[in-house]
Amino acid sequence: MFDANFIANPYPTYHQMQANGRLHWIDFAGGAWLVPHYDDVMAMFRDARFSGARADLFTQQFPEDQRRQLREFEEITRLWLAAMNGEEHLRLRRLLNKAFTPRVVEAMRPRIQRLTNELIDEFYAQGEVELMHQFAHPLPAIVIAQLLGVPREDRRQFVGWSDHLATFFSSPKATIEQGRAANDALVAMRNYFRPIVAQRRQQPCDDLISHMIAVEEQGDMFTEDQLLSQCTLFLFAGHETTRNLIGNGVKALLDHPEQLELLRQNPDLLQSAIDEIVRYDCPVQLIPRIVTEDLELFGQSLKQGQILQLMLGAANRDAAQFPEPDRFDITRSYKRPASFGFGAHFCIGMPLAMMEIEIAFGTLIRRLPNLRLAGPAERSPNVTLRGFHTLPLAFDTVQAAIEEEQLVAV
Repeated sequence: MFDANFIANPYPTYHQMQANGRLHWIDFAGGAWLVPHYDDVMAMFRDARFSGARADLFTQQFPEDQRRQLREFEEITRLWLAAMNGEEHLRLRRLLNKAFTPRVVEAMRPRIQRLTNELIDEFYAQGEVELMHQFAHPLPAIVIAQLLGVPREDRRQFVGWSDHLATFFSSPKATIEQGRAANDALVAMRNYFRPIVAQRRQQPCDDLISHMIAVEEQGDMFTEDQLLSQCTLFLFAGHETTRNLIGNGVKALLDHPEQLELLRQNPDLLQSAIDEIVRYDCPVQLIPRIVTEDLELFGQSLKQGQILQLMLGAANRDAAQFPEPDRFDITRSYKRPASFGFGAHFCIGMPLAMMEIEIAFGTLIRRLPNLRLAGPAERSPNVTLRGFHTLPLAFDTVQAAIEEEQLVAV
């Protein structure tokens, strides 16, 4: 599962798994059960016998003397909403839902549209762009900065921290050097937010940090460490997933030019196209769960503490749910993909991510005619977080279009 061919195209392997059973044991990096079918993945999201991933899931692979070097990583991620379970998870999620409301998300729309146009303006005259570094990286980084109320100029720090975390989280056999880099990135994030949180307590603004603090004052509350940890989670998750959605979606449209042209001719298909992009090449391929008790499942004996990997990418290509699953079709009848999770751990940032890619794709397609690859696209060597490292594109500018019309007239 971890060679270059798999990273380039994992879906044939997923289909083999689906054809040969409901659970598959992989004896690698401590071992895990792989769950490739849509119905099973969605059911396990809601099954209390399979809990959200423990904070030490990524550090237990190291001997104790090395694991001590990652103490802050465990402390911070243990308080992430995604790593919590039970009543404490529900309590914190209720608090975040009060702060991260539809009104807060919708209020971001004009700023996201303005930012999208500004980023395109920066490269438009050249008629070419390396999409990942010039657009897909900065857009969600600046958006999450604006949401949290921190300077957009710091986005390069955000991207660097996010990259260190993504490398560690998604490496099937991480090194201690990668672990230390992730640990240091999280500590730097927490230290970055500490004075900002203190300032917002004195001078609230119209941003998510202030809203989370305001929720505290109504009774139930975050601890200081919980608040800081959610800030680091939003900064990482709010950037990583969206940038990969942008890259994966643009590449899917370019690989299927008839679908791109259909979307150009029918802008009303944009929402349907986004649903298909989210399904077709999911930015998060695997979500870990922990077995909480010994049990029998699909003829297999699962032991307490073992890891389940819910295969979101495979679930989204399950023919039982999505006819002709390898066909990219922006008119496909919508069925909820597994991409954003389900149940209590459904991605709280999904509405913001969907708004960002709606604006991004609508604007890119409208402003960049004859969009095309300008060189080979390079995949990130990442099994879990699927995306591109580089995606060079070319397009026609208005001036080029005018010159072409004049040439035809002559």
